Amino acid sequence: MAAANERIGVARTAFYPSLDLAALGGFESTSLSNLFTWPMRTWVLGQAASTALNWTIFDSGHRNATLAQAHAAFDETLANYRQQVLTAFRDVEDNLSDQRLLADQSKAADEAATTAAHATDLTRKRFDDGDADYF
Repeated sequence: MAAANERIGVARTAFYPSLDLAALGGFESTSLSNLFTWPMRTWVLGQAASTALNWTIFDSGHRNATLAQAHAAFDETLANYRQQVLTAFRDVEDNLSDQRLLADQSKAADEAATTAAHATDLTRKRFDDGDADYF
């Protein structure tokens, strides 16, 4: 999302003028023997070099379309992020529900085992006292 947001800022900068500066450096001499000597070096900076202030006035809506596309890409990224967050919350809720269901099943199984053990004890006592046969 941060990258998509940055692309919106980049698309907005196309609406502003750009200033291009350049500097040149090199050697200049009328004879080949003096070409690389220290006094023959030249430097150009600023207006004499390639300096330009560019501002696009008409581009048939290209900048607006680029900005709209950057906004749409951001909205898509945001929607995907929200969907991932909702999916994560759903997964957590499902797992909590499953855990509660398994806890209830475990409790019911423990109660059934306790009841069966108690019934077995009562039946064994009746058999030991002679009140009932083994089968």
